[in-house]
Amino acid sequence: MIHFLGIGAQKAGTTWIYQHLSRHPDIRFPAGKEVHFWDCCRSNGVAWWTGLFADGHQRQKQGEITPAYATLDEATIREIAAVAPNLRVFFSLRNPIARAWSSALMALERAEMTIDDASHLWFLDHFKSAGSRRRGDYLSCIKRWQAVFCDEQFLTIMFDDIIKDPRGVLVRLCRHLGADTSWVGELPAAELAMPVFAGPGFDLPEPLLVSLRVLYKPMINPLSDLLGRDLSAWLDWGWLWAGSDFAAFQTEKQTRSVKSQRTHAHHGGTCQPTTYLYTPALHPSRDVGKRWIPPCSRLRFSVCFG
Repeated sequence: MIHFLGIGAQKAGTTWIYQHLSRHPDIRFPAGKEVHFWDCCRSNGVAWWTGLFADGHQRQKQGEITPAYATLDEATIREIAAVAPNLRVFFSLRNPIARAWSSALMALERAEMTIDDASHLWFLDHFKSAGSRRRGDYLSCIKRWQAVFCDEQFLTIMFDDIIKDPRGVLVRLCRHLGADTSWVGELPAAELAMPVFAGPGFDLPEPLLVSLRVLYKPMINPLSDLLGRDLSAWLDWGWLWAGSDFAAFQTEKQTRSVKSQRTHAHHGGTCQPTTYLYTPALHPSRDVGKRWIPPCSRLRFSVCFG
């Protein structure tokens, strides 16, 4: 049976969460990270989705992480609750201004465009598109899910906390899912601080930053009240890649990788990569010309930890 769902914003650390939770002995992702059943594969039938989680050890918690589920309508969320009434849900979110910029850069890549190919007007149109606004409207998303699942079943995770206290975030997640929290203490700090699929880094031009602040300011105060957390600093955020946490992480990651390879070579060995499974999340409606790859067809990739 399925025990949990991970949902949330784009580039809000869900792949980082998946990478670490998938290594936990009490947690299992039998279908990989993103299944996308409830948002674009409903024609397969609910039995197909529940069948993905049919096997598993009694003590293991099984689930999937599909960020796009965050925007599901309340009727669909109630369908999920009918299938799995005891489901645990965690919602990962980040500064909506940063999310909108990151989403636009991802759209550039999909369109095979460079940053120089896109005008400010192109970016403004993307920021104001229905899809981008829907993914950035955390307030409405959270209210819909909390209207169905009680507070005990619903946990919010901040991307800011993943950066500042990654170990603490994993402890909260394990506790929420009913998994052993002591396992988190055994993870090396260097691995916890390593971003996964950080994406391209470009400075956010001031005129676009001003537009995004105007766009999302009305949502931030009500969201602060809902979560009981001061989020006003989000409005002071300014994306300069050279000084960002991601850039610092990437630099440290590259340094560790080079040092590791040199150390292994010095001792006459080779760097042994750790292999993870990654499920491509292609949308037939969005990734035109690409083939949908079902969850059972996973791609292997390797990361060399120093």
